[in-house]
Amino acid sequence: MERKIDRLDKYMKHSRLNDNKLTKLAGLTIGVIGKSRKDGRDLSSGSIEKVLLVCADLNSTWLLTGEGEMLKNDETPKSNPIESDIITLPSNPKDLEIIELQRQLISDRDKIIKFLESQIEMFKKHQICFYPKYEENPSSMEVNDTHREYRASK
Repeated sequence: MERKIDRLDKYMKHSRLNDNKLTKLAGLTIGVIGKSRKDGRDLSSGSIEKVLLVCADLNSTWLLTGEGEMLKNDETPKSNPIESDIITLPSNPKDLEIIELQRQLISDRDKIIKFLESQIEMFKKHQICFYPKYEENPSSMEVNDTHREYRASK
């Protein structure tokens, strides 16, 4: 009996997708496709849902049951109103490469933002200030060049 992973393999071959590309595009856990294939298991419903969200031309009935055609046709009624807002995954390798590069840029940007937010929190926690706080006598300030901290001497 043909499993969902076997049908997904057929779709991937047709769409010129490999495990890595589909994993990244669908946001799957690394190795889930290969493990499903190798260990005789099948894909989880969560993984299938993620795949169907990025592969808008993939017929969900065919993937789940093996019935019907692999690809949706224009006459197939859309059972999910959200599907009309989904962009069909391009089959051109250059387009897929551009999409992957954009995803990587977004991921890198998010990492930078998280890092900067953690730095801000650290500065708040340790009350580090990069500008001198002048009190009555600015000459009473001492500067720690190692951390570029300015603290008033008592």
